[in-house]
Amino acid sequence: MNRVVNTFDYVFYRIYCFWRDRDEDNVGSRVNAYTLLSLMQFFTILILAAVSETIFFQHQVISQPVFVLILISITIINYFRYERHVDIESFKTKWQPEHFKIKRRKGKLIGLYLLFSILCPITYGVLKHNLGLIR
Repeated sequence: MNRVVNTFDYVFYRIYCFWRDRDEDNVGSRVNAYTLLSLMQFFTILILAAVSETIFFQHQVISQPVFVLILISITIINYFRYERHVDIESFKTKWQPEHFKIKRRKGKLIGLYLLFSILCPITYGVLKHNLGLIR
C-alpha cells in the first residue's frame, strides 16, 4: 500500500512541477496536479471495470451514477491529501536530486500512461457502442 501511495505522490509531484514551471501560480499548479492524478486513477478503475465486464460478465458491472460517485470521491480524497496536507518541500528533497535521464524517462512514462488511460475507455466505448464489436 505504501508503494502505491508513493507512486501517486511521485506522479502528483511531477505534474505539479510541470505546471509550476509554466504558471508560477502554486495554487493552480496543485489543483491541476491533483485533478489530473484523480482522472488517471478514475480512468484506471474504468479500464479495470471494462476489462472485467468483457472477460467475466456479460452485463455492466458498475452503473454510471456509481462511476460519478467514484470520480467525486477520488477527487475529494486527492484534494485532502494533496491540497490540504501536502508538504511540497518533502517531495522536493525526496525527488529533486533525481538524475535528468531518469526524470525524463519517468516523465515520458507518466505522459504515456495518461494518454493510454484516456484512450482505452474511448476506444472501448467506440468498439462497444458505435461499432457493436464487443458485446
